[in-house]
Amino acid sequence: MKVRLIAADSMAKEAWDVLVVVVTIFAAIDIPFKLAYNYSLSNIPLELVITLLFCVDIIIHFNTQIYVKGIVINDRKHIAQHYLRTFFVFDLVAAVPFPLVAAGFPAIVPLSWLSLTRLFKLVRIHTVISRWKNRQAINPSLLRLGIFFFWIFLLAHWIACVWVYIARIEQFVGTPPYIDAIYWCITTITTVGYGDISPVTDLQKIWTMMAMIVGVGIYAYVIGNIASLLSHIDVAKASFSKQMEDINSFLSYKSVPKRVKQKVHNYYQYLWDNRLMHCEHELLTTLPQSLKTEISTHLHKQLIEHVPFFKNTDTAFISHIISQLKLQVFLPGDFIFRRGDIGNCMYFICNGSVDVLSDDESTSVATLKEGDYFGEIALVKKVARTRSVVAKEYCNLYILEKTDFDALLEKYPEFKKHIYDTIKERQKEPPELEPK
Repeated sequence: MKVRLIAADSMAKEAWDVLVVVVTIFAAIDIPFKLAYNYSLSNIPLELVITLLFCVDIIIHFNTQIYVKGIVINDRKHIAQHYLRTFFVFDLVAAVPFPLVAAGFPAIVPLSWLSLTRLFKLVRIHTVISRWKNRQAINPSLLRLGIFFFWIFLLAHWIACVWVYIARIEQFVGTPPYIDAIYWCITTITTVGYGDISPVTDLQKIWTMMAMIVGVGIYAYVIGNIASLLSHIDVAKASFSKQMEDINSFLSYKSVPKRVKQKVHNYYQYLWDNRLMHCEHELLTTLPQSLKTEISTHLHKQLIEHVPFFKNTDTAFISHIISQLKLQVFLPGDFIFRRGDIGNCMYFICNGSVDVLSDDESTSVATLKEGDYFGEIALVKKVARTRSVVAKEYCNLYILEKTDFDALLEKYPEFKKHIYDTIKERQKEPPELEPK
């Protein structure tokens, strides 16, 4: 029976990658620590689990789809060739159970150092993190900052372990506690160097100088990159703050009344809270038309499906209608339109609610909420609005303009009769603004 390939972006594969990363980090911390203090590496059950996990990881990679230039590759031969050319050697060396071999021959000291081959698996962390960077839920700047500090602390751990090992082999110095070693390392690579823990032997002095060089490199990297990382952690928030500063300056310069200022601030705060600072069309401009249509259909299909004269129409026709929708935001108390206005569009309520007013606009005769629509008669007949409609709260309304609708009907003439027949039936019912 042919084994199915694992989807590269499946949740199961993501969970497996997280497990492998966690185990690799554990090995990168545990093995140097044990070597530094000459602790036994013969935790056979643990080493068997790690070895088995790394071997299974190799098998999984031979059976997982890959992306090449944005295209999903399902050909097993191509997948195997790609894996063999890239990370197979690192994964294979990391999977060899050298800790178990060293436990069987404790007298042969160099064998224990081969346990460090487990650290070859760290190479794979880069590819996993690169995929995580593309995940919408993870801020790339925060992820880069977290990765930076992870490598700093892991490097500090390794430097401290070597310091301990040097002290242990030079027996007259004595083996320092780990907390002292990591304290010495941090003060050295951060160029603080209080001097309360100082190198004594030549080997310690050489290692201290190397740690200082590493510290200088880290300091240069911090100066060059951390400020940039921090400034890009929330680019959208920074842009919003800058825009609000410009608006406040303009309103103050023009001596706009305080009441109007507050309404402007409330409006922009609403846009920010609902992530409406950027128009959908602007954000999707660079995408191919097929992807634009697919995303727009996913976002707005339910709004369209509720409209009677759009039922039983072709999917392509619906997709084109959705692509013509435009978002408008109305403040509480804003009139969407008034009785007697000539209609030129219909409205779909995405968020919020509106009141349909009586003839004298003194009372509400109906309330339309999220998912409802109104004003559809204006798409086929040039008639005056029969009621006034006012926003009851902040409202996100999608509008479909008559000009765009007419252009679509010219493109899809087979639906024209169906829609006009449905509109005639609708006119026999109560006024167009009753709840849908």
